[in-house]
Amino acid sequence: MRSALQNMSAVIFTVCLMTLMLFSDAAYAAGEVGAKLEGGGEVPAEETFSVVLTYEGENLREIISEITYDANLLEFRSCSGGEAFEKEAGRLQIQMTAEEEEESPTVCTAKLRFRGITQGEGFVTAEASRITADDGSELTAQTRSMKIIVTEEVEEQPKSSVSDVDNESSQNTDLIQEFFHGLSVTEFEIYCLCLTVILLLLILLAAERRNK
Repeated sequence: MRSALQNMSAVIFTVCLMTLMLFSDAAYAAGEVGAKLEGGGEVPAEETFSVVLTYEGENLREIISEITYDANLLEFRSCSGGEAFEKEAGRLQIQMTAEEEEESPTVCTAKLRFRGITQGEGFVTAEASRITADDGSELTAQTRSMKIIVTEEVEEQPKSSVSDVDNESSQNTDLIQEFFHGLSVTEFEIYCLCLTVILLLLILLAAERRNK
């Protein structure tokens, strides 16, 4: 009897412990916000590219995220979808606020634009320092990071301007006109030569008739 009670107590204790663990995991998942960092990859030097930071969760109100990057490799240009504050070289603070009428789940997105300065490899990292829900509770999100590879600058091919095209067309037209003009003069000269020969022949024939 005592052995049966002990076995039953052990089973009940195990079930209670597993239930507590499940509830604690669920609570942690409910308090965590989804975070994504997209874009980047290989970018040519001197060109501007975008990195998109997104947070998604239930009833979000305000998000403050710290952005770090290699200031020797990249230059920060602008931010849309949130307010950006430059703390120091290579460090930004992005503040995003959800619209009051936005339905749940709330999605907050900020588009950051950088320019590659020189060739090399580095990272852009986003770490949420503060996430606040509608009820004032504090939420968390995982830190996200992406690799940026700045490649050799792409050289642009010179483009022909409208004036260059017009000049080239004009030159071609002048050449064509000169060709036809030269051709017409040659035909006129041949025509005159033929008339001269015919007149000479007629004069010779008339002279022979007179001699007879």
